[in-house]
Amino acid sequence: MASDTLTPVSAGPSKREQRIARRRALRRGTMLALLALAAFVLALKLVPSPLAEPVRQFVALRHAHGPLSSHLSHVLLVPLGALFAVFFRLTLGVRVLGPFRSVLLAIAFRMTGLVVGLTFVTVVLATIVAVRPLLARMKLPRYARLSSVLSTVALVIVLTVLVGRAFGWHALTRAGYFPIVVLSLTAEGFASALRREGPRSALWRGFATVALGVFIAQLSAVRGFEALLFDHPELLLVEVALMLLTAEFLGFRLFASLNPPVKKRRRKKRRKRLEAARKAMTDSYELPSTVTTTTPESSAS
Repeated sequence: MASDTLTPVSAGPSKREQRIARRRALRRGTMLALLALAAFVLALKLVPSPLAEPVRQFVALRHAHGPLSSHLSHVLLVPLGALFAVFFRLTLGVRVLGPFRSVLLAIAFRMTGLVVGLTFVTVVLATIVAVRPLLARMKLPRYARLSSVLSTVALVIVLTVLVGRAFGWHALTRAGYFPIVVLSLTAEGFASALRREGPRSALWRGFATVALGVFIAQLSAVRGFEALLFDHPELLLVEVALMLLTAEFLGFRLFASLNPPVKKRRRKKRRKRLEAARKAMTDSYELPSTVTTTTPESSAS
């Protein structure tokens, strides 16, 4: 008599695995589509054909002049800086003050010069560190605290320009060209990291952000690099595809162990409220310690 054999039933992928697979396929498909589109435009420009010259004239920014050219150079720098910020965070694992502050700092360094920009950012961050204990003692609401930080940044800019004019130090007056929005965002991110994670983590992230901004500014200053982006703006598609590639395949976080440990903020008041509420709840459900019962002996007496 032949024995019955049981065939194992293979369970299919779960819904979560299916969602992950769909997202992965979407990322990879988008990356390939962007690379294919950029390659198609480059081929139309470079391969000799009747369409080559019209495409080169249409898909190019070299005809921009004056303030528009300067503004477009900053616009073209943003995706490149964002690509390096993604690489810095995901592949190297180094924490910075957000993905865009390094790009904004790089643009500011190009406007003011590297030495003046670095010195001024250092002065602003040192001022924030000095002012922070006073703001902490005041117990200001969040909006008032951030507004005070932004006003402090504006005050530092004005004082720097006044000192530069008084002593004839024209290099200091160039600090007035530093975009106040960039400084305010950097100071706000640094102040938030200082409050939530402690001075060590905030200083590390601030240093990494400034270092990345310096690298992006120096890279954009390479001769011929800006002209390449002006002649081939379709390279922006390649930069976005490289961001997706980094997020999909290069998330190694090689130097994440160098990041200082985050000092978790203790919420004392919230903890006390939770403990009081828990105690009140347990007290309300607590049985009386002495329960009077009626026995036959007591009723007879």
